[in-house]
Amino acid sequence: ALKMQVFIQTPETHDTIVAHLSHLPHALAAILSAQLLNHDSDWASMSGAGLKDTTRVAAGSPELWQQILFQNKTSVLDALGGFESVLQRFKIALSENDTDAVTKILEDGKKFRETLNHD
Repeated sequence: ALKMQVFIQTPETHDTIVAHLSHLPHALAAILSAQLLNHDSDWASMSGAGLKDTTRVAAGSPELWQQILFQNKTSVLDALGGFESVLQRFKIALSENDTDAVTKILEDGKKFRETLNHD
């Protein structure tokens, strides 16, 4: 009735999965929002739905999320490392005008996003 699917994982696998699918997105939304806070306050009124969607989870309790992030610190650091790697490739490709590499990363992002069937 709830349309839920149960997955059975080891605790270590669970920690890795939630670090990538939950904790990393929350940290990235919060980091982006914190970075934007350092700019002119008028910018917020100029933003669109995309930024609001991207940063939605940053509205969560900082105290709760600090505890979650430290509880799963090793897996979160691994997830951040993977993100940093792709971000670095993107940054280099953009700075070197490597349109193919930028397009590939954007395509990969679109491809993963299309696998999310949450309506």
